[in-house]
Amino acid sequence: MAKNAASEALMRRAGATLQQVQADAHDLSQTRHPVQYLHVDTLTPWREQPRREFDEASLAAFTQEILDHGVNHALLIRAVGDQRIIIAGERRWQVSKLAGQKNPNRLFVPCVVREMTDTEAHTVAIMENVQREDLNPYEFAAAVAKLCGLALKITQDELIRRLTQAYNRRDAQAPEAVALTDVLGRMGSKYARLTWKSYVVNYLPMLRYPPHLSAALQRGVAYTKVALLLKLKTEAQQRQALEKIESQALSLEESRTVVASMLQTDQPTLSQDAKQALTQVRAVTRKLTPQRWADLTAEARQRALTLTAELQTLLGE
Repeated sequence: MAKNAASEALMRRAGATLQQVQADAHDLSQTRHPVQYLHVDTLTPWREQPRREFDEASLAAFTQEILDHGVNHALLIRAVGDQRIIIAGERRWQVSKLAGQKNPNRLFVPCVVREMTDTEAHTVAIMENVQREDLNPYEFAAAVAKLCGLALKITQDELIRRLTQAYNRRDAQAPEAVALTDVLGRMGSKYARLTWKSYVVNYLPMLRYPPHLSAALQRGVAYTKVALLLKLKTEAQQRQALEKIESQALSLEESRTVVASMLQTDQPTLSQDAKQALTQVRAVTRKLTPQRWADLTAEARQRALTLTAELQTLLGE
């Protein structure tokens, strides 16, 4: 119960901080807290930034907007000694650097500089990104897990384990389920219908993916396409299919065809005799009904069990 209260308090503080920053940044001419114009070279991107990929086309369009109008919403900067770390607004910072190549005035960006703890920095950055709808599905999954882990003071692996157990028990009162519900409730209207159970089913699996597949998700490859690749047995096959899906911008249906083709090719080629033998073995097993088993003598049953054990040994099971 204490952890749940701590989780709620953390979210309230982060929400209040974010709302204040948004209010400060909304109209730069009417701020209650000082907005400083800092040169982009004096700012450092945060290595824990929830947003990991920025679309180049989007950056190009945003660059023109910044050239025309400048940055209208202040960046949130964390003061750590002499460092000025970007907690929210890294895309605006990147675009301002590009715009500054044509107009040096754009190299100075409005900033709200504040001191904050690591937990507050993580929480505010995640909530700011989510509420701006900037995160792709993988980034959203990781961001929500990060918030829950911070609130409960546990690692992501431990959170995944506990949430999976709570889901299997259908235990909505488990501390991790309560924390997740609280976090999801603060993620804005886009995720209003997302429950803790649907998060566990649809988002949590992404965090278990091998690095090459999670990297694809971070690049923006659709989750439905990446999930198809799990049907392929080897990493080499998955990478081969992924390269084709990305380079040719395949649709979901086309991606299914690629994976199905690779699965078909991966099947061993059997001789006619081998196919016939396999058909016979399958036919025998289909004949073994409960009634026919009951009709066997004790000696016949024992013989059948012995043959089954021998077959399992041959198959390596």
